[in-house]
Amino acid sequence: MALTSEFALARRELDPLFQAAPAVVIPVNHDLYVKKGVPPAMREYFSPWLGNRSPYLHEHGEVGALHIETCKPDLLSRGYVPPHELEEATELLNGREDLFVFLCLHYP
Repeated sequence: MALTSEFALARRELDPLFQAAPAVVIPVNHDLYVKKGVPPAMREYFSPWLGNRSPYLHEHGEVGALHIETCKPDLLSRGYVPPHELEEATELLNGREDLFVFLCLHYP
C-alpha cells in the first residue's frame, strides 16, 4: 500500500544487502499506483538506489542497470513506455558497449 511504515521495514531488512553489494531499487505498480508517482517515503528511504527519472542508467563499474518505468497508472493497470522514453534509453546506452547492462522493468 506504499505506507511509510512499509518502506521503513523494507529498508531495515534490506540494509545488509545494500551494505554488501551494489543495488538498484525500482518502484513498481503497488508503489506507483497508490500514490501516482514515486511516494515521498520511498524516496526518503531508498533515494541512493533509485533513479531520479525514467529511463535511468545506474552504473556500478562495468555493470549497469537500465531502469525504464513501465507502470503507468490507468484503469487497466498495464505497462506502457512512451516512445520518447525508449529513444532516451537508446541515447543512454550509445557508446557504452563496454558496459554489461541489465534491463530493469516491471512489465515485459
